Amino acid sequence: NGNVAIDVARMLQKPIAELEKTDMTEHALEKLSKANIKDVYVVGRRGPVQAAYATAELREIAAVDGTKLVVNESDLTLTEADKVEVEKSRAMRRKMEALIKLKDDQKGKNAEKRLHLRYLLSPEEVKGEEGKARSIVFVKNRMEGPAGKQSAVSTGEVEEIGADVVFRSIGYKSTSIPGLHFDSRQYSSTPLHRFAPFSLHCVFSYPYPYSHVHSCPCPYLHLCSYHTPTHTEETMLQDGR
Repeated sequence: NGNVAIDVARMLQKPIAELEKTDMTEHALEKLSKANIKDVYVVGRRGPVQAAYATAELREIAAVDGTKLVVNESDLTLTEADKVEVEKSRAMRRKMEALIKLKDDQKGKNAEKRLHLRYLLSPEEVKGEEGKARSIVFVKNRMEGPAGKQSAVSTGEVEEIGADVVFRSIGYKSTSIPGLHFDSRQYSSTPLHRFAPFSLHCVFSYPYPYSHVHSCPCPYLHLCSYHTPTHTEETMLQDGR
């Protein structure tokens, strides 16, 4: 659960009146206005200490009008290794402090919508009928390993959460370009990584090549997915632009 997942959740939770002030496409606004979304779950396979979202993103989504932040108390139980990681990292410490404070502050908040931050869950199956999602089956995890090298390990227990719409936000994998150094272990190359944020197409519109990305009608480029580099992009990279 990183910044992109939080951004997606914020879009789903924000009042339509606020989204109408942006240059979001009309058909996206229409869909969101009719969606009647009440509960949004942001789920991560690791614990809150390892969550990739920034503290500022966390505070911002908790401040969305009409939305209540919900965090399970059990998800905040830390392993000994978690405690070491928090102690050694000022950023992690601030993030955990902010999460606990926001959870406590929002307990008595009356809101029409709820944002659930869930941790230590890995998706196993999306259940549905007639081509539509109805729920997701998750396997519960626990964190194992030394501080800084912990990994999520399945406990074998399962939990099912109702869901009408499912968004995947698990990062991206770069593709190599002939003639450029490419680290297959990290799936990135320096020149491509520099320009990767602009190699996008909008989830609310048709794909746009690099040369037209600024005409994309959706302002939320960080909610878009990566596409294969076009000839235009390769030429710009080779020219050093």
